[in-house]
Amino acid sequence: FRPMFGKIFETELQGYDFWGFCDVDVVFGNLKKFITDEILNSYDAIFNGGHLSLLRNIEEINTLYMRSGGAFSYKSVISHDAVFAFDEITGIQQIAKRNGVKALYYVPYVETEIKYKQLRSRLEISNPQYQAYYWKKGNLYRIKYDDGLIYRQNLAYMHLQKRKLCIDESCGKIGEAFWVTPAGFCAMQSDCCISKQLIDKVNPYEGDEELQKQARQYRTKKIREILTRTPYQIYVRLCQEKNGINRNEGTIEERQWEKY
Repeated sequence: FRPMFGKIFETELQGYDFWGFCDVDVVFGNLKKFITDEILNSYDAIFNGGHLSLLRNIEEINTLYMRSGGAFSYKSVISHDAVFAFDEITGIQQIAKRNGVKALYYVPYVETEIKYKQLRSRLEISNPQYQAYYWKKGNLYRIKYDDGLIYRQNLAYMHLQKRKLCIDESCGKIGEAFWVTPAGFCAMQSDCCISKQLIDKVNPYEGDEELQKQARQYRTKKIREILTRTPYQIYVRLCQEKNGINRNEGTIEERQWEKY
């Protein structure tokens, strides 16, 4: 129902230039660094998977979900019990593309890979063995160790889907900085010295053999889960695959790194 919020909440949205939706399993960085006033003035929609979307609060965009172009119509979505991902690539974003909406389709972020314990990027062709993530004073960073040097990226956000995360007792009240780890969130000392050992401690790399084992276990679990779905739910998923719901997986080059 997310793409329909512009109409559902039309009274509440009066006076606003944009409205949007996001997932709850994300850690945001400094969004203003990536979604600037210039971008907001240039586009009628900003799409990033289904976990962050902004749409201009005008009738043409608020009723976009009614148009054709998606893998399924909104009437099918509201009348059947299935995960249509109508807020994602094969839904509202596909409708926007096929109807010529002026939209931005990528803001730098990391979609964490579900298969592995280690926090790794699902979309990138390759992943650093030693990488970690931390939030500090409103900014979200990804760091890596490579050939004796530490590098860093600034992210708009990271998506931590299908992970049960806890806040470590060491955090107390989350202050100026914290680590994002496979188990949750833990305190980061503001004056800590970033090293290969520290990166591997907060986001352990367990070796290629273990990663392959975890991937096999995930596939088995996924097959079992699919077999519990109704025939119609399986049909919906096959249509999404045909329409490219995972087309960006493992296809994006690593963004540029800067020396830490």
